[in-house]
Amino acid sequence: MFTQSMLYMNDFSPLHSGAKSNNLENLRGKLDPGVKLPESACIPFQVAEYSIGLEPAIQTKLRALVEQVSKVKSVRKMNKMLYQCKELICALNFHEEDQHHRYLREQLVKFGVPAQDFGQAWTTIKRVWASKFNERAFLATKKLGVRVDQIFMAVLVQRVVPAEYAYVIHTTNPTNANDNEVYVEACLGLGEALVSDMPG
Repeated sequence: MFTQSMLYMNDFSPLHSGAKSNNLENLRGKLDPGVKLPESACIPFQVAEYSIGLEPAIQTKLRALVEQVSKVKSVRKMNKMLYQCKELICALNFHEEDQHHRYLREQLVKFGVPAQDFGQAWTTIKRVWASKFNERAFLATKKLGVRVDQIFMAVLVQRVVPAEYAYVIHTTNPTNANDNEVYVEACLGLGEALVSDMPG
């Protein structure tokens, strides 16, 4: 269980944060001095589950849907139920009276999120949490014998770096699983085309 609802890079670890966060932490001190790492923070594993627990009605509906979706055979029905799971996560309220939620807000503002834009940040955080309820992730976890509710999401928080180009480098080619091939995707701008499933 997390102790703080937002962590800074010194506290990143496999117990609290995902691979991208931990890889960034591991890069510190290993890069050429001219290469700067973006400032990073993390909303650790299980903050989503904690937030769901603050809303028993949503928690009950979500548990029932996860139980049902693991048994359905129809892909159409599965996708409909996964979408309902996403909607439930996105309906979570921010609880100002809760110490962990309050700390999260304070730290995000300290990190640089304008106080007046916190609502937009909270919506984005919930969308990251909800992203595990998609067809590809669901089928992959099912194949491994893991239920989707056993997957925990951490959220990496970084400052946006204005860029002319964005890229992702895969050290194993994802198209053929060859670990002797590097696969690079690039696009103009900030990279929305790379990370949002949109054509581009």
